[in-house]
Amino acid sequence: MIVRKLLLTLRMFGLVIALSLGAPNAAQARVDIVEVTVEGMGSTLADAILDGVQSAVSMVNGVEVAAKTATAMTAVSAETEQGESYAAASAFSKEITTATKGVVEGYDVLSSERDPSLGNNYVVQLAVRVAKYKQSQQLNRLRMAVTGLYVDDAVSDQRAADKAALAIQSRVIDYLTQTRRFAMIDRSNLADTQAELNHVASAGMATKELARLGNKVGADYLVVMILRELDTRIYQKKMKTNNRVKETKQVFGEVSVRILDVATSQIKFSDTIMILGDRDYRALAKEGGRKIGQIIQNAIFPARIVAIDGDVVTIGQGGKTFARNEIYELVRLGDRMIDPYTKESLGFQEIPVGKIQIERVQSKQSTGRVLELTEGSATQLTNSKFIVRPLRLDPSAGLEAARENVKKAKSRIEDMKESFK
Repeated sequence: MIVRKLLLTLRMFGLVIALSLGAPNAAQARVDIVEVTVEGMGSTLADAILDGVQSAVSMVNGVEVAAKTATAMTAVSAETEQGESYAAASAFSKEITTATKGVVEGYDVLSSERDPSLGNNYVVQLAVRVAKYKQSQQLNRLRMAVTGLYVDDAVSDQRAADKAALAIQSRVIDYLTQTRRFAMIDRSNLADTQAELNHVASAGMATKELARLGNKVGADYLVVMILRELDTRIYQKKMKTNNRVKETKQVFGEVSVRILDVATSQIKFSDTIMILGDRDYRALAKEGGRKIGQIIQNAIFPARIVAIDGDVVTIGQGGKTFARNEIYELVRLGDRMIDPYTKESLGFQEIPVGKIQIERVQSKQSTGRVLELTEGSATQLTNSKFIVRPLRLDPSAGLEAARENVKKAKSRIEDMKESFK
C-alpha cells in the first residue's frame, strides 16, 4: 500500500512538472527582454556595475521602477565584500537577477577601468538585459477615449437625463470597442486602475511585476458628447372595435458629438445626432448609443468587405455592431479624390451598388447576402473594394413633429395653469 501511494505521488509530481513545462507562462508572455548599453561609475567595481544596471532599468522602465529595484541592489552591494574578481564573475550577475526578481535578467561587462580624472573611480560599460512590460498589439490602433456624456442645463428632467447619458455613453464605448478598429482608453475607472498599480508597487509583490508601472498611454482622439435635448411624447389612439384608448410612448433625444485631436485640440468630426426610443430611456440609450457609435465609426473606419463568394460577403467586423436581418448599403470604392483647394485627400469615391442583408454574426466578422445590385452581377464583385454603410431612414422629420407636439402640450399646460390662477 505504501509503495503504491508513493508511485501514485511520483506520477502526479511528474504530471505537474510536465504541465508546468508545457503550458505557456501567462506572466512571461506579457514581458519582453530589452538589451541596452549603459555606462556606470562607482568607487568599487561592484558599485560601478550596480550604477550601470540601475541606469539601464531607468531607461527601459522609468525612474519609478528603477527606484524600487535600487533598494534590492543596494542590499546586494552591502553583502558583496569579495573584491573585484567576484564582482566581475557571473555569480554577481546572478545575485542581481535574484535580488530584482527578474527585472534584470543579466548583463555583460563590455569594458572596465579606473579613471584618474574622475577620482580614480571605476567606469564600466555594460550590456544589460531588462524585463519590459509588453504592451498589447491593439495599442497600435488609433487610440480613442470617450468622456462622460454631459447634460445641457436646458434639459428639463436632469435626473432622467443623467441616467440616460450614462447609459448612452456605455453603449457608445461598447460599440466602438467591438468594431476592433480602435484602442479604447478607459477614462471612467482611473481610480480602480491606479489602486491596482499601487498594489503592484507595494511590499510583497514580485519585483518583476514592477515592469507594469509607468505604462499608461494617452488617447489620440477624444470623443466629447453633450445631451442637448431629452423628452417623451405619449400618443393616444382610440380603437374603433372596443373604444379602448391605446397609448404609445416615444422618447427622443439630441446629442452633440465632437471628436477632438488631443495633441492639437483640432475638431476632426462634429455632428448633432437625433436618437429615438420606442419605450423608455433604456431603449433610447440602446438604440441611440449604437447609432452614435455607427456614425463615429463610419466617419473614420467604415466596415470593409474582406471576402466575397458568389452573392455571400464577409465583413471584417462583428460583435454587437451588426445584427441578423439588418440591411446595409453596399458601396464600391473608386479612385482616391483630392480637394482642389486644400490639396488634401477626400478619401475614395463611393459608388452605391446595392444592398446586403446580414445573415450571421460572430465576434470578429459577419456574413451577409447580396439582396440587389444596381450594376453588374454578383460574380463581378471580386474585382473591386467594397464597404457597407447603414441604411437608415432619416428620423429628422418625425423628430421635428414630435418636438412640435411636445411644445404644444407644454403650451396647453401653461395656459391651464394661467386659467386656474
